[in-house]
Amino acid sequence: MTPTEDRIATIFAEILGLEFVDAEDDLFSLGGDSMDGVQIQLEIEREFEIKLPVEEFRESESVARIAAWIDATKRGEPIPKAD
Repeated sequence: MTPTEDRIATIFAEILGLEFVDAEDDLFSLGGDSMDGVQIQLEIEREFEIKLPVEEFRESESVARIAAWIDATKRGEPIPKAD
């Protein structure tokens, strides 16, 4: 995992009460719901000092996709599109 993926996975795990979250995991496959999603989104925004649009968070299929969006945004690069 990249450092960004690792931190996001840790945020997911902490909020969802899990021991481990993989880069390819997503909120709903981990048993999360929309309220968990709000908490995760807010914590990601705080941790990375960014504004993560709700649409991007919802459309992202995995921890890895959210991390790719954050990394591209921080570098000022075009946002990668989902496959």
